[in-house]
Amino acid sequence: MTFDLYHLIFLGLGVILGAVMGVMIARSRRTETADQTTPALMQMQANLQQALHDQMNKISALEQQRALQQQELMGTIQNLRNETGRLDRALSRPQPRGAWGEVVLEKILELSGLIKDQHYSTQLGLGATQDHLRPDVVVYLPGRLSVVIDAKVPLTALLDGGDTATQQHAARLKQHIQELGSKSYWDRIKSMSPEFVVLFVPDEGMLSAALHTDPSLFEFAARQKVMLTSPHNLISLLRTIAFGWRQEDVSENARQIANEGKKLYEAVRVFAEHLEKLGKQLNLSVDTYNKSVGSLETTFLPSARRMKDMGAVESNAKEIPTLMAVDASTRAPSKPELLLRTGSND
Repeated sequence: MTFDLYHLIFLGLGVILGAVMGVMIARSRRTETADQTTPALMQMQANLQQALHDQMNKISALEQQRALQQQELMGTIQNLRNETGRLDRALSRPQPRGAWGEVVLEKILELSGLIKDQHYSTQLGLGATQDHLRPDVVVYLPGRLSVVIDAKVPLTALLDGGDTATQQHAARLKQHIQELGSKSYWDRIKSMSPEFVVLFVPDEGMLSAALHTDPSLFEFAARQKVMLTSPHNLISLLRTIAFGWRQEDVSENARQIANEGKKLYEAVRVFAEHLEKLGKQLNLSVDTYNKSVGSLETTFLPSARRMKDMGAVESNAKEIPTLMAVDASTRAPSKPELLLRTGSND
């Protein structure tokens, strides 16, 4: 459309220039004879015609470029239509929609900081064999608590279109809320669970469209013990849970440190008691030794030494050494707790 307008402009310009030249030539012919045409006027006409010709060539080149770009654009649009059609056909089936919702939910769980198989489990079987339930995710909370999350992608009504698409979309979401609440997941989890289940809609627009059409959905879901969430508020909830786990880890570390401290104190106490008993036994041994030395020096040893003086033994025999009493004693405890313990044992 733009290049057609350029054509019209330059064609109009050519017509105007032709008319001007015609008028100038006519005036020249009225004042001069045919064989006296002004050379400058003829040269001006030739220059104008050449400029117009060059401009038309440029317009033609631009038109060719525009046609090529338009062809490429049409090809891109067709590819987008094909991809959109394939996506539409894929999302029209429940299995791909459910897989998409689970992928979005898994990504949000990763972004929240929770660790799989430690802070949450996927596709965990609940209930008896004849009444088997398998929610999308079970998130574990500190204090042996758990919360069930179920992903739902209510796209069928929106993909069908029509004047009542949003009403049908809200009605189907309401039906799923009622079905999810009736499963009573909180009664089927082995660990304790708050009496609600989280219904995750993996697209803000889906949830917003349903709530805009039926504002009572939130209240209805609350009565069914179902918490409606979208990606934004679900990640806030999960990050709060992740923060609780970090606090729980800090508390657990503090408890372990306290337990190790108690064990260390008890080990030191037992060692101190053994050391105290060993010191008493050493002191008792020294006292016994000194008494024995004193007894030997006053009774047996003088008589034995006189035997050598009287010639009962050879003169070159070694002398009996003089036994000395031991004056050293064990070091008494100096720490208050050991002094108290020693005093209590004494």
